[in-house]
Amino acid sequence: MSKTNKEIVQGYFDQVINQKRMELWDDYISKDYVSHAAPYIGMGLSTQTSEGKMIISSIAPGAPAEGRLQVGDEIIRIEDKTYVWDTFKQ
Repeated sequence: MSKTNKEIVQGYFDQVINQKRMELWDDYISKDYVSHAAPYIGMGLSTQTSEGKMIISSIAPGAPAEGRLQVGDEIIRIEDKTYVWDTFKQ
């Protein structure tokens, strides 16, 4: 039995966003996906995956990421107050 649209969207938010399971990104987002939405609110950027890598695909003008990151930069480590992600799988 196939999943409903609601179940797919809920799965994406639960697994990829909330649980930070970025290795599941390709299960939910097509490789041909083009975002027309505002970039990620926290840093003002959007990303794409390529061969197990997270790559900056756009940066919003005036965003915190502007002048610090460039399109094409590869994210290799992410850190917040409680955790450090050192691998793409994390």
